[in-house]
Amino acid sequence: MPYNIFLFLSTVPLQLIITSILGAILAGLSCSLTGVFVVNLKIPSIGYCMSHAAFAGASLGLLIDANLRLINMDYSFDPLITAVIFTIIVAAILGPLTQKAKLETNIIISILFTLMIALGFIFLSAMPSGVLSASAVSILWGSIFGISMEDVLYLVILNGILIIILVFFYKEFLAIMFDKKLAQASGINVSIFFFFVLMTTGIVVAFSIKIIGALLVYALIVNPCSTILEFSYDMRKIFALSPVIGVGTCILGYFTSLIFDFPIGSSIIIVSCIIFITALIISPKRRRKDSINDRKNMKKSRDIEFFNSLAEEWDEKNPHKPEVLRTFLDILSIKPGSKILDVGTGTGVMIPYFIEKLSNNCTIIAIDNAEKMIEVAKRKFPHEKYPTIEFKIQDITKISIHQEYDAILCHNCFPHFENQEETVRIMTKGLKMGGKLMVAHSKSRDWINNLHRNTDGVEHDYLPNIKELSLMMIKSNLKVLDHIDDEDMFFILSEKVT
Repeated sequence: MPYNIFLFLSTVPLQLIITSILGAILAGLSCSLTGVFVVNLKIPSIGYCMSHAAFAGASLGLLIDANLRLINMDYSFDPLITAVIFTIIVAAILGPLTQKAKLETNIIISILFTLMIALGFIFLSAMPSGVLSASAVSILWGSIFGISMEDVLYLVILNGILIIILVFFYKEFLAIMFDKKLAQASGINVSIFFFFVLMTTGIVVAFSIKIIGALLVYALIVNPCSTILEFSYDMRKIFALSPVIGVGTCILGYFTSLIFDFPIGSSIIIVSCIIFITALIISPKRRRKDSINDRKNMKKSRDIEFFNSLAEEWDEKNPHKPEVLRTFLDILSIKPGSKILDVGTGTGVMIPYFIEKLSNNCTIIAIDNAEKMIEVAKRKFPHEKYPTIEFKIQDITKISIHQEYDAILCHNCFPHFENQEETVRIMTKGLKMGGKLMVAHSKSRDWINNLHRNTDGVEHDYLPNIKELSLMMIKSNLKVLDHIDDEDMFFILSEKVT
């Protein structure tokens, strides 16, 4: 029979109601924030293992507490302590093993997961008769009154720490979520941040199981972020809206539990799943006929966010060989007074060499679709000092240009274009008659393609060989003038002839 919610609110002490509501809200906030890392790092199985480590630890804590009370009723033990200890231990095991062990990660996780489940039920079965039922149900499914004001304080501190760390290390987390190998190559200590995510997941689970339940809390970690991903690929929006979904889910689940006399953990997860299924049904992605284009849009959005996150340190972490860049411009043979398009300029990598060669006796339009990269470039080359250089946030595949440029340089970005032949056609259209197009890279083609093949997110980004690129250029009425592909560089130079 459903609860009379008004009777409940009028008979239960106000402090108890406030404590339980605050606990639900704070658990929803911490779980949903952690879920952004878990979902985007594609480690749901690791998070699932961590939640069951918390279950095993809490079960041991209940056993210790029950036996202490048998000795002396004045003694007590908080199961949260052993829950946190178990999650820290499992995180310490999983971190190195997932990176160094020869076994598949999923095999290691499966072993630890089953071990935690087995230990949890052994601890529960060993509890003295008479206390097993209520305590076990509280740990497994959650309890509306299972949380104390002290637990609420812990959750406030935990959420505060989470938010502070996220604010200070947002760029690093964003880079790691985009691609761990590229982040490592950019100077970020991926191992430390990855271990932090593991540890945080376990601690958040440990602090949330009293109200959500150990066997259900993981859904509250995954569902909010997964719901937002049905509508947006913008990581800022995902970080902002996932907690809104998480907190809203907990509030709705809380009152659902009161109305229908369901366990609070089950109520919260049912509401969470209903919200996710609804999002799945009404998602704009489901209404698009071309799901491939949707995945491409997601990849492009992630690419932009990745480069934005590393813009401030890009020049320091990614040095170029000056002699190689000078070689490109020598071969391009740009005349004074020319108008140049620098495609994928980034932080203005090529700009110093244009200035060195031509001073200010040329007009340069430098474009990139990562706004933070352009911001850095503008600071390095202010318009007041370099009036002939203009930086724009633009995507070459989405702009219209017609016989404007004497030369177009596409440096270190060609593999990332989805339709490379169309991109060549667009750039050709922007050239004046006799204008030159150069596609160039500061590494060999083999080095670039090997890097991409071994990097998540860009494993399909391919730099064509000279023959393939030549064919693309010929189809766009370009004449190939020169090309090199050796261990120091890759380039192909062409001229617009008709």
